[in-house]
Amino acid sequence: MYFKKRKVISRKILNVLKGMKGFRNILVYKYGVVDDELVFEMLSEKVEDFEKFKEEILSFLRAKVK
Repeated sequence: MYFKKRKVISRKILNVLKGMKGFRNILVYKYGVVDDELVFEMLSEKVEDFEKFKEEILSFLRAKVK
């Protein structure tokens, strides 16, 4: 995996993203039967994971520009 080889993101965030992939699959393949409240709850609770991911990417890019 590119991120893993280049150490763009931490292992912790990589594991979070892997978990998100499972939830994404539920949303994509069972869209009509997904509980909207569950989706809202998950996104509300996990929003900081997206922020951490963004910060790690930006940090990597800043280091490459220097």
